[in-house]
Amino acid sequence: KLVNDILDVSRLESGQMPLNLKTWSLPDLIADALQVQQVLAQDKGIVLENCVPGELPLIQADESLLRRVLQNLVGNAVKFTPPGGQVKLTAELTMLASAQPVVLISVHDNGPGIPPEIQSKLFQKFVTGSQKGRGSGLGLAFCKLVIEAHGQQIWLDSLPGQGTVVTFTVAAA
Repeated sequence: KLVNDILDVSRLESGQMPLNLKTWSLPDLIADALQVQQVLAQDKGIVLENCVPGELPLIQADESLLRRVLQNLVGNAVKFTPPGGQVKLTAELTMLASAQPVVLISVHDNGPGIPPEIQSKLFQKFVTGSQKGRGSGLGLAFCKLVIEAHGQQIWLDSLPGQGTVVTFTVAAA
């Protein structure tokens, strides 16, 4: 898996991973991403909450890559949220500075938060925090490269002790 992750990141960085853009429904994809993490969340007593309205417009994106982004972000939130916590997904239609309609998707957790000194580096390859259970440092780099390959943005907001929100945009169809 690590080798495949490195290869995928390398292909995305070099522009060698073509996007298979299609128009599809985001609420279904989000429900699937939450379902994949349900067993781990239940084992930790974490509540997964889907706050995505069903009436969102269709989006245009590479479904397979966006599915991996969502699973990575929800998986991270579950991994770093303490037992009894909560992970919530939200989405809303908005207009950014480009005046193009986008769907703003956020993964919220009430975990320990991310130390300020590493927040700006977390989307770089091989950067991890010092917490137990940290990964290879490729997951968030992969997410950033996928979202940027779609011409969109990803960012995080976190305060130590108050959880983390990772947000990204996807083009509305």
